[in-house]
Amino acid sequence: MTSHLRNQLMEGRAVLPRVGSVVQLETQHPAYAVLDPDGSPVESVTPYLRDLALNDNSPETSRSYANDLLRWFRPIAASSPSPSSSTATPSTTRASAGC
Repeated sequence: MTSHLRNQLMEGRAVLPRVGSVVQLETQHPAYAVLDPDGSPVESVTPYLRDLALNDNSPETSRSYANDLLRWFRPIAASSPSPSSSTATPSTTRASAGC
């Protein structure tokens, strides 16, 4: 994130884009998924959330972690010149290695 954008965010003069979402799945492992702006699951996040579920964590823990990961993606999306050129937005991260 550029220092200019960081300063704007800290001063309340910029707003993070509301890209992506967290949805509840009909499966138990994982119970939640992080979706990119196109509505596709972020594949690098799914194994992490599945691992949380398989280690006897509450589904609410998975939901909380999924929301945290979504919030982590938003400043990255805001600092990229365009969604197609970013290297770490939810839509491009799904093809990268796991979290």
